[in-house]
Amino acid sequence: MKIRSGFISNSSSSSFIIRIDSLIDGYKWDSREAVDKKVELFKSNNLIPEDSQTIYDFTDAEKAIQELIEYNDTVDDPWWIESYKGYLLFHTNLDNFDMKEYLETKFGKRKIHFALEIYPHQGYREEIGIGGLKEIIDHVFHECERWEIE
Repeated sequence: MKIRSGFISNSSSSSFIIRIDSLIDGYKWDSREAVDKKVELFKSNNLIPEDSQTIYDFTDAEKAIQELIEYNDTVDDPWWIESYKGYLLFHTNLDNFDMKEYLETKFGKRKIHFALEIYPHQGYREEIGIGGLKEIIDHVFHECERWEIE
């Protein structure tokens, strides 16, 4: 039996959204050297994993997200993951592995900006899924700087 605390509720469904640009270490005007210094500072203060890859721009973010999707495809009970208007959408109806913990381990807690976390007890019906998350973005969120990662 799996025991999960906090992230997956009793009904075993969960959804959340993160901003893709929150994965990027640098700002548009930062040089690679400035980003490298900042990343080393974060690593030395244990804010991101020591083996964390530096994400300089959206091209690097695309690669990291593709790695995430490929990893998700290898687990027994994968999540639905989709990029949409500058956000990454995550949804599960099952008692899947702890995606939030995996993301924080891979990217570091300071890099993950959870734009929204939804649990069934908050009135969100699990059958709405990714489509419901897209509607939330369309009607509530502002579009991020870049649209979808292909």
